[in-house]
Amino acid sequence: MKRMNTYLSMLLLAAISVLSLTSCDDDSEIAYDLNGTWVGTIQGNRYDSRHNSWLTEITFEQHSDFSRGGTGYEYDLNQSTGTSYQSYFDWSVRDRNIYIHYHSDNYNVVIRDWSIDWFQGIQIFSGTFVNTDTGETIASFSLSKQTSYRAKETSMGFRLPDNATPADKE
Repeated sequence: MKRMNTYLSMLLLAAISVLSLTSCDDDSEIAYDLNGTWVGTIQGNRYDSRHNSWLTEITFEQHSDFSRGGTGYEYDLNQSTGTSYQSYFDWSVRDRNIYIHYHSDNYNVVIRDWSIDWFQGIQIFSGTFVNTDTGETIASFSLSKQTSYRAKETSMGFRLPDNATPADKE
């Protein structure tokens, strides 16, 4: 009986050790994977002036390695009209959904039906933007990861001002 108690104690100790050494959950892992700059296309009609296909660059800056969100910015360019749109946002991951709050127009979306896959050595992030108030699908997107770090200058030419203040990001 003493031998059985020893084995059970060792098994319990091993189980507790494994569970306590797990340092991040699924949502923080998703946030970690999003961190960086993504470039590609968005198809949708959120605004009348933003229709058809847009070249898009979106940067997710995670607060810290194990956080579930952060800040970011989006730059969209319609090549056929030359119209562009840029906005700063806050983002978070909750229950495997990616929530974005855009500062410039106080707009909230959730990214659903998303995936991050590898294709020929490149990470591809695709999914749909959904209006959090109405549940309406706004746009679909397919983006490839360009950087995993916080770059000042982006590949589409959008440059964060060196002297940007919190008010500039609203």
